[in-house]
Amino acid sequence: MRNKLIMKYPASWYGEIWREAIPVGNGEIGGLVYGGVHHEIITINHGKLWWKYMNCELPDVSYVLPKMRELLMENKVTKAERLMCDELKRLNYTGSELGLPLSLCDIDVITHYKKPFKNYSRELDMEKGVATVNWNEDEVSFKREFFISRVNDTAFYKITSTKDYDGTFALKVHDLQTIGNLNPPENQKTVCENGYIYYSAQKDDGTYFGAVCCIKHNGTEVYESGKIRINASEIQLALKVFINSETECFHKLKKELEYDFCYEEELKKHSQIHSKLFNSVTFQINGDNTSHSNEELLMDAYQNEASDELTEKMWSFGRYLLISATREKGYPCQLYGLWSGHWNPTWPWNMFNVNIEIIYWQALSGNMPEALLSVFDYIDSQLDDYRENAKKLYGARGINICSVTTPASGQHKLLYPHILHWTGGAGWIAQHYFDYFLCTRDMDFLKKRAMPFMYEAMLFYEDFLFTDKNGYFVFAPSTSPENVPKNVREDLKSKSQIAVNSTMDFAILKELLTNIINGAEITGMYGDKVELWKEMLKKIPPYEINSDGAIKEWMHPYYTDNYEHRHESHLYPVFPGNEITRNNNPMLYKAFENALEKRKKFGLKDQTGWSLSYMANVYARLGRGDEALEVLSLLTKSNVMNNFFTVHNDWRRMGIASCGELDSPVQLDANMGFTAAVNEMFLFSTQKEIYLFNALPKKWKEGKIGPLLSKTNTEILFYWNENRLKVEMRQLITDIEVNVILPENMVFADTKNNIRSLNLKNNCEICMEIEKKQ
Repeated sequence: MRNKLIMKYPASWYGEIWREAIPVGNGEIGGLVYGGVHHEIITINHGKLWWKYMNCELPDVSYVLPKMRELLMENKVTKAERLMCDELKRLNYTGSELGLPLSLCDIDVITHYKKPFKNYSRELDMEKGVATVNWNEDEVSFKREFFISRVNDTAFYKITSTKDYDGTFALKVHDLQTIGNLNPPENQKTVCENGYIYYSAQKDDGTYFGAVCCIKHNGTEVYESGKIRINASEIQLALKVFINSETECFHKLKKELEYDFCYEEELKKHSQIHSKLFNSVTFQINGDNTSHSNEELLMDAYQNEASDELTEKMWSFGRYLLISATREKGYPCQLYGLWSGHWNPTWPWNMFNVNIEIIYWQALSGNMPEALLSVFDYIDSQLDDYRENAKKLYGARGINICSVTTPASGQHKLLYPHILHWTGGAGWIAQHYFDYFLCTRDMDFLKKRAMPFMYEAMLFYEDFLFTDKNGYFVFAPSTSPENVPKNVREDLKSKSQIAVNSTMDFAILKELLTNIINGAEITGMYGDKVELWKEMLKKIPPYEINSDGAIKEWMHPYYTDNYEHRHESHLYPVFPGNEITRNNNPMLYKAFENALEKRKKFGLKDQTGWSLSYMANVYARLGRGDEALEVLSLLTKSNVMNNFFTVHNDWRRMGIASCGELDSPVQLDANMGFTAAVNEMFLFSTQKEIYLFNALPKKWKEGKIGPLLSKTNTEILFYWNENRLKVEMRQLITDIEVNVILPENMVFADTKNNIRSLNLKNNCEICMEIEKKQ
């Protein structure tokens, strides 16, 4: 039961039942199992099925930048803020349409029940990737099972009962209860004949999408209008989909389904692949208390705190979602993964100012670096758009990644100043490129993908930055994503997020420069640029501490800190970067700790699901595991639904996170960030350092996790109990010298003199015992 989620209720969110459905997926095709006894819906989505997008040419408005900078340097923030947006609108550029994910169809099942149900449950087997719904009617047992195969991109559905099951099956347009303000696709067509059901519809661009399912059973069938009514004790269904086609693809898919498929055999083949991915890292704490339902676990968290079982299952669910939502050659996991059921969902995008980064934090530490390849492929496909953004907005070479992108375009389309003037997207995502190399030591990737990408990101900064009278770089415009300086908010009565010299902008620049110089030394590439980049490092001003002893969020003297906000961008040098540590700069490190405490004290009510998971990651990086666990517990009390999907805001108005909106958009980044935070409690690594048991919470008396993957290309398996801890380390590359560091309350058991740090050289495999200090 450890890797199963058990729910005692069906999906129940009024008007948008899909939100609490069970998610299944194979990395590209997703399914949402609602779990209704009488009327069951399984929504089918495809990660590459998008519509309602429009691309227009971005005008060149780079001539606005000098005036904007002039006003910003005169502290005329409100006059500067909208200059470029207004000029784009004056030129009749409205931003065009970003696009929306389009649900492909629903498998629609009506059960012709005769008696009331009892013993209802639905389950998600995360280890196998299978959703199950069970119930009884008197002495008759019913069971439905559903998964989407990683072997052949086919959805398989099986219904069994101890007596004959009577049901009607159809393929339909997605649940119109969730239509929002959009009309459904046109030219819908349903055909039902000879054991097959065909469905197709047409997108706004004229292309077709649809599905074909083949139904087998051991009973009788009757054909109705677009439906099949079946009476049998076992029914099996296989479904294949098509998207973005010039014509309907019925005959091609029907031919692919013309074989004697067996649900059990298909599940066995699928689960061999899925289970290998899911089980490549395991996590277990404090024994085997793993039999409670989701509802019981969440209710218990309201009375106390998140239990060990809830924490463990939330970790597993975050891992499951990333595995199920993305794969190589597919699209990256966006905020809804493969599981949007709304016709016009809120923010169904790839957002590069925090969200996509959070989603993929767990990929490397969680020993599945291959999950990042879809992100890199996506970015590579949009490089021309990013180059156009840089040139036409800022007159710069290189690339500028917009905060918000969709598969339709990487061009700036949202004409909001804080979106238009976020310039850190390429620099931040470059961290994922370089860290992927550090974790895998894939030299081919470093030379052909990471270094060229970082080079283009640096070209932008070379042209965008200018210097002040002291010779330091100036960022103008600059944003600390979505936060408003306190003096701008209170003195100017403005919500302007455009400023000068955000700490995050400089931290991203410093990290990018450090990594590309390092990469140049390793590869020998761009040797003619290295001296320039080293000089640029010298022009980055030092971080500043405010009168509260906290790190300043803006390094320009005009702006004052605003603690009441969800983003923790200015903590970047500590997390997700690793520039500042307790060892290399204790004074600054303390200032970053103070800044985090100010956020928690004054801004808890302004947090969101994703920002709570972010805060937990920062606490874990700081070695404060109890606080990290406390924040994860708060997340479960405020932003988690019954199926364990995380949402943006606290719709129940409990005061832990933002309470402003009741619809509360689904955002799976908090699910992913939860998993990453737990990984971070055990392992923090740099290119040549490994920090073990970095933030082990006191209440976790025993358990194991791993093998986690470090940036030294080392796999590490952790075991612990109340008195002694153990790690098994396996270096995948044998010529990397590693410094292994323990927290202050631990020492290596086989050494003398309370040694907390060991230098390992050319060790392929090693097992080390660790003790807690008395």
